[in-house]
Amino acid sequence: MSCFDFSTISPEESYAIAKEAHNRGFDFLDAPISSNAWIAREAKIGFMAGGNMEVLEKHRDILESVSELIDYFGPNGTGLKMKLITNQLVACQLSALAEGFTLGLKARLNPNHMMDHLYSSTVFRVMHTRGRGLANKEYEPPKFSLA
Repeated sequence: MSCFDFSTISPEESYAIAKEAHNRGFDFLDAPISSNAWIAREAKIGFMAGGNMEVLEKHRDILESVSELIDYFGPNGTGLKMKLITNQLVACQLSALAEGFTLGLKARLNPNHMMDHLYSSTVFRVMHTRGRGLANKEYEPPKFSLA
């Protein structure tokens, strides 16, 4: 029998639960959810899975029925580690967005016009344009000429 834990608990708690589940003859995978209520209603949530990959593959069809993204990260606890990283990045982005938005309001910019611009600007493309370089330790600065 297999058990998926969709909650966000500590990786250490996940290890302990996985060990106890194994002792009782169960497969246990941590598969925290990346989503919010609006995305969940559209069956577009994401899972960050940790545990036995064969167990994940055996039940992938069930997870796919409610998601658009399933990523496997390794043994028990690794899905939760990725969830914690994701939460940290989202919190930083929201904080930066709120700060920039506040500056724009104080500068008397139209809030909707600001958001329209930001959605189509480099602000929301930075992960696609700079993220892979970071992963590959390519730290070249942007190519802007100061001359």
